[in-house]
Amino acid sequence: MAALEGFPERIEQLPIFCTGIYVIPTIRQNTTSPVIRLIHSIVSSSVPHPGAAGESGTGTGSRPGSVPDRSASVVNQSRRSLDGGSATPGTQLFRSVQPSAMPDIGEPFVEPREDAKDKIQFAVNNLSQSNLEEKTKEVAKVLQPKHYAWFSQDIIVKRASQEPNYHSLYQQFVDALESPLLNKCILRETLSSVALLLNAESTTSSSRDRGYLKNLGAWLGGITLARNQPILRENVSFKDLLCEGFEGGRLLVAIPFVCKVLEQAGRSTIFHSPNPWLMSIMGVLAELYVTANLKLNLTFEIEVLCKALNLDVKEIVPTTLLSSKARGAVDSLTMDMAQVSIGGNGGRMSVGAGTPGPYGPSNSVIQMPTLTGNDINVDILGVLAQHALFQAADALFTQQPTMKKVFYMLMERMIREIIPIHVARSIYVAVSCTRDTIQKDFCGEPNEEHVHRAAQVMARGLAGALAVSLCREQLKNKLYLTMREFLIGHSIPEQTANNIAVGLVADNLDLACAIAEKESIERASIQIDTLLSDAYIARKRTRERTGQPYYDIARYGRLVYPQDFPDVLKVRLNGLQPGHLRVYEEFTQIPHFFSQIHNAVPGVAAAPMASALSQ
Repeated sequence: MAALEGFPERIEQLPIFCTGIYVIPTIRQNTTSPVIRLIHSIVSSSVPHPGAAGESGTGTGSRPGSVPDRSASVVNQSRRSLDGGSATPGTQLFRSVQPSAMPDIGEPFVEPREDAKDKIQFAVNNLSQSNLEEKTKEVAKVLQPKHYAWFSQDIIVKRASQEPNYHSLYQQFVDALESPLLNKCILRETLSSVALLLNAESTTSSSRDRGYLKNLGAWLGGITLARNQPILRENVSFKDLLCEGFEGGRLLVAIPFVCKVLEQAGRSTIFHSPNPWLMSIMGVLAELYVTANLKLNLTFEIEVLCKALNLDVKEIVPTTLLSSKARGAVDSLTMDMAQVSIGGNGGRMSVGAGTPGPYGPSNSVIQMPTLTGNDINVDILGVLAQHALFQAADALFTQQPTMKKVFYMLMERMIREIIPIHVARSIYVAVSCTRDTIQKDFCGEPNEEHVHRAAQVMARGLAGALAVSLCREQLKNKLYLTMREFLIGHSIPEQTANNIAVGLVADNLDLACAIAEKESIERASIQIDTLLSDAYIARKRTRERTGQPYYDIARYGRLVYPQDFPDVLKVRLNGLQPGHLRVYEEFTQIPHFFSQIHNAVPGVAAAPMASALSQ
């Protein structure tokens, strides 16, 4: 409760966390706390409520002005994969694309009757420049506003995403219908389809789905930028989208989409250089072009965009958004943690603003380490040679032994490219949280061995778990794409290459993550001891010189508790009780890998997989 009350303004940003914590009976039964009431409202609003049956074949029970349930109709089922293919919903990595709410027309959006639907689709299927006016009149007679949601899906899913050569014709057709409401529905459906494809796992591996996404990007730019209409930041934040793609290892998806949208600005009289909105996005693309070590096809996308906009990529000033955003996000998180008091209403302790002890400042400023691939201390090739598995490619590597060596080199290169930033983040967050927590909880603990032990298990446990969770998805995607391209480049059939690449990643993903885990644990262990060395020395020397226990009275005096905070949880000046110390020992049981979850033995520590690398 005390922790929840420390950051009420951020709880609304964490609906999944709220849903998880609300299952705790004591939390759910507490009706007096404002923060619990806030969580209750968030959880209630996120639970879908079934409606009554709709009036048409959709059977969605939609409220007036709401969108029919996408899983209910045949059209919406096909929408999940634009042509019934492989586009499966993935994790919501891209949150920068947010469609607007459906407009309220005073009645539910429904599908037209079958005869009306057939007339509309027949007219659109036979649409051409010569009969545009005639077909528009035919459709206008049967198309009603309540059908716009269905019609928008039909235009976007079945046509705009797959027929880029007819974009201009379809745009003229929609314009000829002269309905601002339809234009809003078309834009919303475009953004919904874009969000689906951006977050679909299959888009990373399927060139067809990436083609659909690029077509929708060109369509989106064509109905907005090319007509001097802005794309609102609340709908698409292109800079954030590129950052999300960079951080999630999905630039293969993000860059082509952004470039296709912006290419349409070449037809605009407003959105051209030196338009600040356009050039700020181009600055991020230039930063990626210069620093992200992009594959040739992605650099080509940016160069084609620059040509369409009459720009020279080498003359665009790159931003520092990607590097500063990564550092700033972790800085903000750590500062928030450091500034929240136990009770959330006083006793705030800032990073770098600690009270000097008898042996120097107890809080020195923590900087996020800057690591490169060459800074990784783990012998990656040695680890791969000893522990890598090749069940999926055993026959291939037996026939062509040199390919195994190339596999080692490719995997080492990918690991050195990907894990440094994630290792740096995990160390920074782990040691920052550990230092602040230890200094608070152990200000009344005179035994430096207890302080040292708790600091070590917490820092190592957090650093290892964070490193694995941060780099796992990016390693998975990058290793798969790299192995697949390598195999196809050596004349392996595409389907076989896909299967082997998937198998190699499945066999060795945990090993790659374990390398990141080991590097993070070892560095965090050294750094936390450096940060807390004054605390260790103060306790030891005070005991040796005076025979009295050492207490951090200044920090102890700044602790503030809520009115109903249990006495058993309060820090006391007689050292931590065994139950309190056991909380820190629990950090040794944090599972970092799925295999540790499935094979966990109650009460037995889940040793980091990194420990096996040194065996």
